[in-house]
Amino acid sequence: MEIIKIYLAVICLLLMLINIQIALKNNKKS
Repeated sequence: MEIIKIYLAVICLLLMLINIQIALKNNKKS
């Protein structure tokens, strides 16, 4: 079960990084 929690935590971090990159790109365009 601990491994699953760590796996989900990593996915959440990756999604956050992707959202930040998209936000930065949008700011540069505008």
